[in-house]
Amino acid sequence: MFYSVVFNAQTKDLTKGFKALELKNYGTAKSVFEQELSSFPSLASFGLFKLYFESKDFYSLDSASSYLNRSRTFFEQDLKKLKTN
Repeated sequence: MFYSVVFNAQTKDLTKGFKALELKNYGTAKSVFEQELSSFPSLASFGLFKLYFESKDFYSLDSASSYLNRSRTFFEQDLKKLKTN
């Protein structure tokens, strides 16, 4: 899975976001991912993609598609950040 990348201390909040998503705490997940968009755009965008694609409460195919594309665009950038830390 994409988010099975080993998270370091800098991605601690993202881990909380994915955990909240698993627990169907969608409001918390959305908040965390939106806050992390500037730090780790690919990972946060992937979290928002999952939120908008998989949850009934937030379902939006347009938003999901947009965040999936954003995640793919910034993947290399985030990967480099994770490797250098």
